[in-house]
Amino acid sequence: MSFHKTLSSAVVLSLLCLGPTWPQTNVGQISGKVFDSSGAVVPKCAITATNLETGLRQSAKTDDSGNYSFPSLPSGAYTVRAESQGFRHTEQSGVILDAATRRAVDFTLVLGSITEVVSVAATATAV
Repeated sequence: MSFHKTLSSAVVLSLLCLGPTWPQTNVGQISGKVFDSSGAVVPKCAITATNLETGLRQSAKTDDSGNYSFPSLPSGAYTVRAESQGFRHTEQSGVILDAATRRAVDFTLVLGSITEVVSVAATATAV
């Protein structure tokens, strides 16, 4: 009986010594909300995130509350673009996404023709 007790104690002690092993990840998340100039949300807005180093491009649409999310993007520098019919296209360049981080990139769209583009070169804040 004491052999089993000793063996059980050794197994538990060895597991505790290992500590938590967290999986390594090189992905992060970009999410945000899209508004119009009056502060109303813009549903069904097309959002594109483009990795500036690899050219990887992913697309999403805002939901009925104006929210969008890219839950699993490789780390790197991104340009995030928002476009919706009847509004000027808007983009934010230089959004740096590190591994296991979340960045909030919100947009305010201005009425205008689809050929006009508003570019913002700013880094998004970490959430």
